[in-house]
Amino acid sequence: MSLLKDKKGMIVGATSGIGRAAATLFAKEGAEVVVIGRRAELLESLVSEIKEAGGKAHYIVADIAKSDDIKRMTDEAQTLLGRLDFAFNNAGTIGNFAPIFDQSEADWDHTIGTNLKAVWLSIKEQATAMRISWRRYR
Repeated sequence: MSLLKDKKGMIVGATSGIGRAAATLFAKEGAEVVVIGRRAELLESLVSEIKEAGGKAHYIVADIAKSDDIKRMTDEAQTLLGRLDFAFNNAGTIGNFAPIFDQSEADWDHTIGTNLKAVWLSIKEQATAMRISWRRYR
């Protein structure tokens, strides 16, 4: 059974771990995926693996800590796929993993900005794209 047959979506934070495993599984289940991360060589390798296994995949290099990249990656994913059915926002950071007295306010701001604000901004852009897709293709 292909649970995601003909679905199209983006997986953010796909260069390793859970994001990479999700991208592989989603493609195996029939989805066409756009994998997103900061390291082009790891994204290229993942796309090659997915395609060799018979899946459909593309990649976009982006840094979710930058709000301009969030808008760009969502626009590019929608252009590559033609529509957006799903998004899996997996990117994050552990930040400065040290005792609190060794952390700075900038460390805190970076962690919260990446793990909370960037996810919120991503969902906002992706939901807008999905709403447009839903109206166009339904």
